[in-house]
Amino acid sequence: MAIRKLWPMGRICGLLLAGMALGVGPVLAESAPGIRYAQVTPGAIARPVVPSAEQRQEDQLFEILRELDSACNNAAWTLWRTNSYDDWRNRRARVLSIQYSVRSYERLPPLPASLPEALKLKAEPAIKSANETLGASGEVFKDLSTYINAKDYEDDKFKKGDELNAKLLAAGKRCHQLEAELAEIYRDAAALVIERRKAGAPRPEIVATMIADWQKASALSRELGRFELADRATLEGLVRDLSAVSDERKANFEPLKQAPQAQVPQAVKGFYETTLQDDIAAKMRRLLREAKTPKAFKEVAQDRPRSEFWSVRREIDYAMPDAILNYLRNPG
Repeated sequence: MAIRKLWPMGRICGLLLAGMALGVGPVLAESAPGIRYAQVTPGAIARPVVPSAEQRQEDQLFEILRELDSACNNAAWTLWRTNSYDDWRNRRARVLSIQYSVRSYERLPPLPASLPEALKLKAEPAIKSANETLGASGEVFKDLSTYINAKDYEDDKFKKGDELNAKLLAAGKRCHQLEAELAEIYRDAAALVIERRKAGAPRPEIVATMIADWQKASALSRELGRFELADRATLEGLVRDLSAVSDERKANFEPLKQAPQAQVPQAVKGFYETTLQDDIAAKMRRLLREAKTPKAFKEVAQDRPRSEFWSVRREIDYAMPDAILNYLRNPG
């Protein structure tokens, strides 16, 4: 048995359970026609926007939501979906190996005053619950690690170990539920902030197009959010439309690659060439081609940590608005 502490965000508890062999040893309504970029004159570089105090508060909230979502994703996967304690305890696996690094905040800042009250009422309990669930899971994991290291299961016939593992399973399942809540809060807050900040954008037509394309992708996210009840024909239509959008935007970029003074903002390139093209449209086309039978479709559509549908939804609900916000912060 080896234990390793990992220290990265406010309060951290990270442990590694490894090599313990049993008995052996240790939304926005604006459309736009498309993006067009012209050449820029040398030296004409868009400078980063200096954020106001209100914007800094909002950006801090987005960072907290992303951190907690990532930590909840890790907890759901490690403590619930891939939890191997029961196999080890019942001798179906000779070795127990679990690595878990949990991140939580010692103190959460107040929510931005700019958020509407209805969103605050939804965000505050979800953020608090995620933070507390993560913090508590670290303590329980540490107790289980100590219990196994000391081989206390030989005295109580796994009684305490079973109780501690049940708490970890419950924490993992709760974190999976919280992932969905945090994503919804992030999406709603981002939509409001983008709507407010877009007026000051140096290229408002670019922002308008990105918003419209995010809206189209959000329809796909909503259908994916039905998981096994999602309608295949609806998904195919939405993916077909998004693929057409991706191809159109890609065509906009091509002439610029031949022009030495042309400039496509990095956030915009990432939005279209990585997120929309590769991580959403192309991935969904592959998934739908591979999941031809009802059984195969059910497998990719399951409401479980890191399922295929979950991963695409994360790109739409987090990566796309994040790219729009990044462009508004730094249009260069």
